[in-house]
Amino acid sequence: MIAVSDDLSKLRSLGNILMELEKTKPLAQDIIKECDEIVNRSVTTAVARPATSSTVNQLPTAVSAGEFFFNAAYKPVFNEIRGSFGSLRVNIVPLLAQSIPSVADLKSFLQLSFPELSAELFNADSIEDIMNVVGKKCRVNDLSLIKATVKHFKITEAKPLISEYEEEVKTVCRSLKDFIRQNQPEHFLICQTIQFTLGWEPDEHSLDDIRNLLEEAFKELNKRIIVQSIHRGNSIIIICYAPHHLLAALLLEVQDNLTVLIKKFSLIRLTIGHYTVYDKRIRYKVVNNESLVKEIKLADGQKQELRTLLDDKEGV
Repeated sequence: MIAVSDDLSKLRSLGNILMELEKTKPLAQDIIKECDEIVNRSVTTAVARPATSSTVNQLPTAVSAGEFFFNAAYKPVFNEIRGSFGSLRVNIVPLLAQSIPSVADLKSFLQLSFPELSAELFNADSIEDIMNVVGKKCRVNDLSLIKATVKHFKITEAKPLISEYEEEVKTVCRSLKDFIRQNQPEHFLICQTIQFTLGWEPDEHSLDDIRNLLEEAFKELNKRIIVQSIHRGNSIIIICYAPHHLLAALLLEVQDNLTVLIKKFSLIRLTIGHYTVYDKRIRYKVVNNESLVKEIKLADGQKQELRTLLDDKEGV
């Protein structure tokens, strides 16, 4: 029992087994709840943050509390704002070149104002090289270094470009706030937890691989799923949340796609709510559609949603 209690995966597996018996369900629920609380305490929520050259091809590690992963539907929005950020940098460089007396003047100002840039500015021999250093220290929602430079050298032509860009960022931020209000509950007690365990090497996979995983697993339903955290270890564990009322639909959808997940994504284990959909070690898979529908007690609205999903499958 000590060995099981020290291993969260074994403890959760024990909870899943106990869930099968009516008499032990309360104990199982307590075990699974405690496992979730331990995981939530030990790993901080991850965020979809602006990509840089050092993060594009890497899985993120946990960062500060309160951060958030947006689902795949927002990828074009992030790409568009990153493109606008790049355009702003490109358009500002010639304005700086026309207005700043010399490279030495620009470098001197930046080294005095932001001494942490000194090492990177040492080999910068042109306005463009210097602004590349400055640009890397900015973010899509933080132009403070660029604005300080424009203000110091009184480059009035650049101010409308910055204002136009910042207004675009504000519009996107308002949209994201609306998205969070509509899709992020105050707490996750009204959501179902989805946990993938994958035989991945962390440095060999990116955020796009996780998006592809969710698309393959849940098809159109992937847009309703929020990635909450990513854990590194001997394997990769991805924890997601989805609305509780989609539980049956998610279970049915992923069952059809298990073979692809196992072969293409090196799936080791998958749980949705209290259900173990797949576990490589014990070769356990979720029961067939008919048994699943009987097992899960669905509300009237959930039944209709499930019937629609099954009808769509039969019509394909």
